[in-house]
Amino acid sequence: MGQYIWSLFLLVNTFLIITALLIEKRSRNEILREEGPDETESTPSLSVIIPARNEKENISGCIESVFNTNYPCLEVIVVDDESEDQTADIVERIMQKEKRLRCIRLKRDEGWVGKNYALYTGSLSARGEWLLFIDSDVRLFPSSIGRAVRYCLKKKLDMLSISGVQETLTFWEAMIQPAVFHLLNIRYPLHRVNRSPYPSAASGQFIMIKRKVYNELRGHSAIKGEILEDVKLAEMIKHNGFKMEFLHSSDILNVRMYSSFHDIFKGWTKNLFFLSGSKSWALLWSYYSVIPWVLIPLSSLFFVINHGPEGSLFMISSFVYILLTAIFSLIIWSPFPKGMFVFFLYPLSFFILFIMFIVSWWKSKIFRVVEWKGRSYRIDKH
Repeated sequence: MGQYIWSLFLLVNTFLIITALLIEKRSRNEILREEGPDETESTPSLSVIIPARNEKENISGCIESVFNTNYPCLEVIVVDDESEDQTADIVERIMQKEKRLRCIRLKRDEGWVGKNYALYTGSLSARGEWLLFIDSDVRLFPSSIGRAVRYCLKKKLDMLSISGVQETLTFWEAMIQPAVFHLLNIRYPLHRVNRSPYPSAASGQFIMIKRKVYNELRGHSAIKGEILEDVKLAEMIKHNGFKMEFLHSSDILNVRMYSSFHDIFKGWTKNLFFLSGSKSWALLWSYYSVIPWVLIPLSSLFFVINHGPEGSLFMISSFVYILLTAIFSLIIWSPFPKGMFVFFLYPLSFFILFIMFIVSWWKSKIFRVVEWKGRSYRIDKH
C-alpha cells in the first residue's frame, strides 16, 4: 500500500511542476515584437534616469550603452545617491565629453525607501516627454530605445516594462538565478499581467513611462515607502485606468544583477518575501521550492539506490520522477547563460532558494528591517 501512496504522491507533484512550467511557457511568450515606424513618424523626447549608489563598476558601461542607442531626442540623468565610491567622479568625467549627460548629487531624505527618492528626484529635472528608468547594471542595445518608443506609440501604451537577458556568468549565478526567475514567472505570469486587472508587475531594470502620466500619479513620491517600487508603480498605472505592458526581450537589454554568492543571497533576501505577494502565495512558494524539487528527488534517489526487486514500484516510480525533474530543470535553466552546465544540480538550487525565502521572511516579518546598499529601512507594514 505504501508503494501506491508514494507513486500517487509523485504523480501529484509531477503535475504541479508541469502546471508551473506551462504557466512559465505562456509568460515567456510575452515578447516585444518588432514594430514598424509609427504612422506619424514622431520621435518624442526621452529622459533616461539612472539611480546610482556605489556603482563605480557599472555606471560607465551603462551610460555608454544608452548613448550608443543613437536615439535623436535624448538626455541622460544620473542621480548619485550618496555614493561612497568613485561613481560621481566617473560621471563627471563623462559629462566633460557628453553634453546630454547630467548628474544630480542626492542627499538622503527620511521616509523614502531604496531608490525611490533618486528616481523621483531625477524625474523632477527631466525634460523629456517620456521617462525611462534603468538600473546601473543594465546594458542597452543600439536599437533598444527606438524600438521601445515605437512599440509604445503603436500600442498606445502609457507604460512599458521589459525583462531582458539575465547574465549568469559564474557558477552561483547560473545555479540560483534560473530558480528565482522560475518562481517569479509563475507568481507574475505576464499573459495575465498584460490582460487582467490583477496581478500587476514590472521590472525596475527597464520602465518607460509617459511623463504626463507619471506626474499625474505623483510618480515615486506616491510609493516612497514601498520595497517593490516597480510592482507598485505598475499597480498604480493599472488601477488608475492607464495602459501598460510587461514583456520579455532578448535584444532590448541585458543585465548582470549579481556576481557572487554573497551578493545573490543578500540581494534576494531583501525582497523575495515581498515578491510572494500574499500569505497563500508564500506558503505555495515554500512548498514548491522544497518538496517537488528537493525532498522528493533526494528521497527518490534513495529508493533507486537502496530498493531491490521487492520494491519495484518504489524504484520505477522514483526513477521516472528523477528523470522527469531533470528534464523539467533543463527547460528552466536552458535560457540562461551557462545554465546548461548546472541544471542537474536543481535540488541544491531550489534548496538555496528556499533558504533565501525563509531568511527574507525572517528579516521582513520578525526583524521588520530591510537592507539595501548599506542602508537599513524599518518596515512598518506588509
